Amino acid sequence: MARTFRVALAVLLLLAGSPFPAIAERLVRVGVFSAPPLAFIEDGKPQGLFIDLIKEFAKKGGWKVSYVEAPWGQQLKALEAGEIDLLTAIGYTQPRQAFYDFSREPVFIDSGVVFSGPRFTVHTLYDLKGKRVAALGTSIFTDAFRANMAAFGIDCQIVPTTDNEEVMRDIVEGKVDAGVCIYSLGSFLARSYPVTMTPITFSPIALEFATPKGKGSDLLAVIDRELGAMRTDPTSVYSQSYKKWTGPPESWTVPAWVWWILGILVLVGTLLAAMALWLNRLVKARTRSLMEEKERLAVTLDSIADGVITSDNEGRVQLMNPVAESLCGWDLGEALGRPVAEVFVLEHLGEKQEGLGAPADRILVSRQ
Repeated sequence: MARTFRVALAVLLLLAGSPFPAIAERLVRVGVFSAPPLAFIEDGKPQGLFIDLIKEFAKKGGWKVSYVEAPWGQQLKALEAGEIDLLTAIGYTQPRQAFYDFSREPVFIDSGVVFSGPRFTVHTLYDLKGKRVAALGTSIFTDAFRANMAAFGIDCQIVPTTDNEEVMRDIVEGKVDAGVCIYSLGSFLARSYPVTMTPITFSPIALEFATPKGKGSDLLAVIDRELGAMRTDPTSVYSQSYKKWTGPPESWTVPAWVWWILGILVLVGTLLAAMALWLNRLVKARTRSLMEEKERLAVTLDSIADGVITSDNEGRVQLMNPVAESLCGWDLGEALGRPVAEVFVLEHLGEKQEGLGAPADRILVSRQ
């Protein structure tokens, strides 16, 4: 028994120290074209609804993901040739099944939409008769738009583009009258281009993942298993990412500290306004009191039978009552600001007239 134990232990130690290679991750080349908010690369960073799902699938499936960025037409050729292992946001159609294998679980339902410039109003397909319409050169939505126009017997000039952003640029620059774009990408690009989404929508289609024909069953198995489990879970990566990328923008909530500061500013402003109002009333009341006092003084001086002259500290006339004006022969308007000695002159009326000086000057001198 002891010998058996020692042999088993030796085998375990041998296995533990043996240089067996670890299981390698599955390298998955993922094709990404510019299709925000579903899948795109910005500043070298893959983003979007499909990208969030790819990251989750990679964790569960043990994938090592390598993103390959190229225009849409090149991505389709690369997928068919097996140069990429997985393509994101591809619309499922019956003809495409001959070239690619699709996941069973659709990720997003999209449709074609017609956009126009601000100076061209579009209500129906008939408004596009004889017009120039930009559209992606290789797209099922371009094919569907062309078929819809033919079904109604409407002729228009299709101007092919290499990507959907070129569609928007052509509209804005006036090279075309309208343009065809996928709804998800078009509504995203409309934030940056002054275009109008018209009421014309067509060909709703399920966007899914696709692999080269017969070469990606293991990848699709992981996608279908994980996506099926996430679809009904509101807390899943799929549900949260779907809300993040395709839902309406969340309203911004003002932080509590901002409301506190605003409240304090309003309170301080109210107090300052109240103080200013109080000071204004106080000044008005004081001014009114002074005016009333001056008026009473004037009435008093006017009622005195004697002549009264008031002066400042320099002996200059400030006020005279009517009796003083009569005695001195000066009007107040003329005497105001003049020396009292000049206005009020005393003389001795004896055999020899001589000035007696100004009593006010003597008083002022005596006070110095």
